[in-house]
Amino acid sequence: KIASCRSEREDAFRLIHDAYVNSGLMKANGAGMRITPYHLLPTTDLFVAYHQQTVVFTMTMVCDDLMGMPLEHVYGDEVETRRVAENAYLAEVSCLAGRTGYFGRRRMFNVFVNLAGLMVQSAHENGVQRLLIACNPRHARFYQNYLGFTQIGLQREYSQVLNKPAIACEHDFDRFDSNEKPQQSYPLKDRIYGTTFRQYELFHQPMLPEEREYFAEQCDLDENHFPLEAV
Repeated sequence: KIASCRSEREDAFRLIHDAYVNSGLMKANGAGMRITPYHLLPTTDLFVAYHQQTVVFTMTMVCDDLMGMPLEHVYGDEVETRRVAENAYLAEVSCLAGRTGYFGRRRMFNVFVNLAGLMVQSAHENGVQRLLIACNPRHARFYQNYLGFTQIGLQREYSQVLNKPAIACEHDFDRFDSNEKPQQSYPLKDRIYGTTFRQYELFHQPMLPEEREYFAEQCDLDENHFPLEAV
């Protein structure tokens, strides 16, 4: 589902924090949560998969806004070309995290695909034309070979994950997912669209003002100015 309350978002932020710390992508903080200024935007959604009462996988979709998207810190020209010259409505997928050891690899992969299906269908429903991602080079081939992403930027250091390497990729809905005549397909497309969600399940779930204030305080973010150095 798309997280719709404070407890679900907090579960996601804690899972992201632990997964990123364990992977060497961030240093642990006192709040035990990874919250970026982009998470507080009304156009950002957190997608969560629960088993019973435990969140086992999460991913974030940041739709383009006046503040932009996280990967612009590294791939600004690539994003601006698509936003301005190609007039595309963009969104970035970020903060993927799974609970290590909770399920076996096959089952966890199935959880990831199902949650990605919800995210992709939500993006499509809300008018997104291109999904962008800045991923570790080790993972780029998976996105390209199985989820219809193409590389749009060279490998660079990504300061928001302690200068680990990243490659920018995009998924073009017109090219792969058009209901009329898609130019190409991708191996996991049938599974991505295999679950039919009700329309209301795909709508944005923005934070309430009191949630924004709470999460901003947890990680010392200024919810009005969103200092980028706090990411």
